Amino acid sequence: FGLLTLQTLSQKQHSISDVAGLWLMTSVPLIVTAAAGSTLLPYLGATSQRAAVVVLVVSFLLWSLGMCQVHLILAVYFWRLISHKLPAQQLLASGFLPLAPLGQGAYAIQQMSIFLANYLKSSGYAPTQSQPPPLPQPILLATAE
Repeated sequence: FGLLTLQTLSQKQHSISDVAGLWLMTSVPLIVTAAAGSTLLPYLGATSQRAAVVVLVVSFLLWSLGMCQVHLILAVYFWRLISHKLPAQQLLASGFLPLAPLGQGAYAIQQMSIFLANYLKSSGYAPTQSQPPPLPQPILLATAE
C-alpha cells in the first residue's frame, strides 16, 4: 500500500501528463495475493474452517485495499487521457494494463463469494458468530445465494 505513496513522493515534478497505466502496477501485489488466497479457500475449508475464514478475511481486506487503489489510479489515468493527448507510442500498450487488476480482482471476489456462500449453507451461520443467528434457515440460504 505504501508503494504508491513512495512512488508519488519520490518524484520531483508532478504533472498530469506523466500519468501512465504503469502506475497500476503498484496495486497488483495486493490483488494477486487476494486472488491466490481466494483460490486456496476450498482446499483450506476441507481441512480447517478456522484457517479458511482467516484467509477469507485477509484476502477480502487485501482485495478491498487493492481495488481502492486501482480505482483511484484509474480515475487519474482516465482524466489524463481526456485532458491531454494519448501517451507516447512506447507507452501506448499500457492502455491495456487496467484489464489486469480489474480482471484479477473480479476473479478473486467471485471465488471469495462462492466460498462464503458454501460456508453459510454448510454451517448455518456467519463466520463471525459463535452460535446460529435468530434467522430462519430459508432466509439464511437466500442470503448465501
